[in-house]
Amino acid sequence: MIVTWMRRVAVMCLVVAALAGTFVRAAEETIPQPMELISKDVAGYVIAPNVNKLLDSIEAIAKKFAPPGQFQPGMVKMALGAQLGDPTLASVADKPAVLVLYKFPADYKPDGTAPAMSFLLPVTDVKPFEEALNQHNETMAYEDGILTIAPNKDGLKRAASFKADYAKIAGMKFDTGVRAYVNVASLMETFGPVLDMSVMMGIGAFAAQVKNNPAPPGIKMDPALITKFAKMGGKGLLGFLHQTDGLQMDVNVTPETLTISEVFYAKDGTVLASLWPNAPSGVADKNVEALLEKGAMMGVYNMNMAGMADGFTKLLAEIAKDPEFGEFAKEPGVQTMIDAMTASTGNGIFSAKVTAEGAVESKSAVGVRDAKKYDAVFDAMAKMMSADSAIGKLYAGMGMTFDAKVEKNVRQQKGVAVNRMTMDIQMPAAPPDAQERMKKMMKPTESAIVKNYFLSSNSNDGINTLIDKVSSGDFSPTGAVLKSKAAFGPGRQFYLDYDVFGVLKGVMAADPNNPAAAIFGKLPAGDPILMSFTTDKGRLRVEYQLPLDSFAAMMKSIQAITQGIQNGAPKPKTTDDGKF
Repeated sequence: MIVTWMRRVAVMCLVVAALAGTFVRAAEETIPQPMELISKDVAGYVIAPNVNKLLDSIEAIAKKFAPPGQFQPGMVKMALGAQLGDPTLASVADKPAVLVLYKFPADYKPDGTAPAMSFLLPVTDVKPFEEALNQHNETMAYEDGILTIAPNKDGLKRAASFKADYAKIAGMKFDTGVRAYVNVASLMETFGPVLDMSVMMGIGAFAAQVKNNPAPPGIKMDPALITKFAKMGGKGLLGFLHQTDGLQMDVNVTPETLTISEVFYAKDGTVLASLWPNAPSGVADKNVEALLEKGAMMGVYNMNMAGMADGFTKLLAEIAKDPEFGEFAKEPGVQTMIDAMTASTGNGIFSAKVTAEGAVESKSAVGVRDAKKYDAVFDAMAKMMSADSAIGKLYAGMGMTFDAKVEKNVRQQKGVAVNRMTMDIQMPAAPPDAQERMKKMMKPTESAIVKNYFLSSNSNDGINTLIDKVSSGDFSPTGAVLKSKAAFGPGRQFYLDYDVFGVLKGVMAADPNNPAAAIFGKLPAGDPILMSFTTDKGRLRVEYQLPLDSFAAMMKSIQAITQGIQNGAPKPKTTDDGKF
């Protein structure tokens, strides 16, 4: 019975992970609180407003990704319906289905039985479900058109406390999809100590593995340093979970796109809450946005940098108290970086494109209030990435040499002083051609401050163009348009369009002997991945939109190559120009 129940829960979880419905109005400028529940006994829930519409959407997507001839209409519904006794799900009503996880008691001890859960499914005819569930000895109840299924009597009993919430949910208007919410604070009350111990034990096992598996000859690796950084990462993850109140996930699905919206809620008064400050009070600087240029990656932001600087100051104070990692809070350049946040207006842009050589050329512009303070940011970055810094030592511990240096006033562009930062990474274990490609990609970055704008680019022409435009006061639009703004609506503090497939295609074209070039080289032009994030009152909302046609094209390319290899077809031949 438990196995059957857990299989069904797994199916539902896969559905939630793949798809969900959008519940956030596009014009909202603040981040919504989670839905207020009448019952206080809920540790998490999943809402599918319309199961049949949801599964129809899943089928439309599955058809895109399935190999030719392997997808048959109705397969997805059959997979779930066969478990419930109604293969076509014809008896499932067009009302919300809800999966509920109830809070664990304080003295809960895992004993192999399923936790208190219930699945509320609206049906027009309960008989086919009852017959199938009775065969598996499932605990169930049926009342007012709602079939409640639970893995045990506790789950069925506690479902009674959720009836009022179900009535509330049934009266709400939702788009097709699913909403998921997890009361992280409740789960951490029960499982926090066990999780803390498990993470530390995992890091201990990792440390032993690193120590007992020495690096290849000629590669210097410091097991103690690698373990220390792993432990710091583990502590950071645990700190995040202990200071998080909840997580809500919404996703909107169409045959063309998958849009995920995640909202994280920090506990009041925590350091985490201070890292997600109130929305900026000022309007965006349109002059900065006008400097945005077309590229494979384009981003624009308007953020509360003063609030974020306060949050990072509190975070450093917490790190400084840690006997193992307090030294990192005193790392040269850290305070300068925080000072640079307060010196910024919070408005900025960046863009990047791939050159014919496979290198990524980038440009950025940031509005500044205090040019002198912000000018020190390059020096701070160089210090934080020097061979003697924590980052430099980490790379050294992994057998790589990482260093950075800054040169001031290396040249002039129309009377403006240009600074240069050079980064150097040596990888002794890497093949010579890989090291050569790394050198091409790690191009020096030049910067300048013009009329309270901090400009930077790793392209000589790029920084010159930015300096000329700002010096002349030419803030006419470049024609670059962010699709993420249209997708997520106004009020977000950060927007990003990222043509990841275009970047990979361009980078791989410069290295035709790379096996991955066969996958990405022939991909058609597609839409970019879109992203946004917003902070306000200790909450963080992150949104993504994935172009399913591009992912499906990549999957079909992989399938075609795999099939060709299986059939004994010769590998694609490459030419010097990187074309197949």
